[in-house]
Amino acid sequence: MHNAVVARRRVMPRDWAGQFVQAIGIAQALAVVLVPLRSTSPPFTLASMSASAAAADLIAGIGLVAAGVVSIRLRRTSVVGPLAVVASIAWFVPDWIGWAGGPAFARSLGMVLTPFLAPVVLHLVVAGTIGLRGDATRRAVIVAYLSSAVLTAGRALVRDPFLDLDCFAPPRNCEVNAFLVWPNQGLAGALDVALSGLTIVLGIGLAAFAARSIVAASGPARTVRWPLLASGILVGAVEGMYAAVVLVEHRETAYDFSLQALFFARVAGMVGLSVAVISTSLRARRVAASVTRLGADISAASTSGTLQ
Repeated sequence: MHNAVVARRRVMPRDWAGQFVQAIGIAQALAVVLVPLRSTSPPFTLASMSASAAAADLIAGIGLVAAGVVSIRLRRTSVVGPLAVVASIAWFVPDWIGWAGGPAFARSLGMVLTPFLAPVVLHLVVAGTIGLRGDATRRAVIVAYLSSAVLTAGRALVRDPFLDLDCFAPPRNCEVNAFLVWPNQGLAGALDVALSGLTIVLGIGLAAFAARSIVAASGPARTVRWPLLASGILVGAVEGMYAAVVLVEHRETAYDFSLQALFFARVAGMVGLSVAVISTSLRARRVAASVTRLGADISAASTSGTLQ
C-alpha cells in the first residue's frame, strides 16, 4: 500500500506537466488554424508561400500534437508525449513570426523560440530510444538546450529589425523587437551565424546518433527502436541541410526554391516523427498489457505440482 502511494506521488507531477503541455499544444494548434497568422505579401515564412505549403505546415504541426496526445494517454510516465507536443509548439512558432500586423510581443517571442526545435527533437529521439541514463547523452541534451537559449536570448537583446538587411529571410520579424535592449546588428548577425551553425551540429549529431544506434542495437532492440531512430536520421539530416542553406544564402527570401524544397522535406520528417511516436507508444502499451496478463496468469496458477 505504501509503495503504491509513493509510486502515485512520483507519477502525478509528470502527469500534470504532460497535461499542461498538452493543453498548450492543442490551444496553439487551434490558434494557428483559426487565426489568420500567415502573411501573404511579402511572405515572411515558407508556409505562407502557397496553399499547399500552408496545408503541409498544418499537417506537420497537428500531427506532432496528435502524436503527443496519444503518447501521453498511453504512456503517462514517459516524456516522449510531452516532448512531441513541445516539438509541435516549436514547429508552429514561425507562423507567429509571419503574422503580418500581429502583436510585436508574439512575433518577437517567436524569434526567440524558433531555434529550439532541433534540441527538442534530439531530446525526444534520445529519450524515446536509449533514454538519458548515461552521463554523455544527458550532457549532450543539456548543452543543446543551454546553447540554444544563450544564443537566441542574446540575439533577442541586440537585434534591431530596422537594421537587419536580411529581415525578409524566413522566418524573420521585420517589425518591432519587443526584447531589444542594445541595438548591435553586427553582434546580432554573428549570433545568427552561430545559431545556424548550432542547428547544423545538432542535426548532424542527431542523424549520427540514430544511425549508430540502429547499427549497434540487438535484433529485438532494433525492432522496438527503429521507427524513432529512422525518423531521427531523416529529421536530423534535413534540419542540418536547411540550416546550412540559410547560412550560405543568408539574404535569400521565401521565394528561394532550395528552401521551399527543404521545407517540404522538413514536413515529411515531422510527419515521420509523429508516426514513429504513435507506433512506439502503441507497441509499449501492448507490451505492458502482455506483461500484466502474464502476471495475472502466474498469480492465478496453483503453487503446488502444476509446473506444466
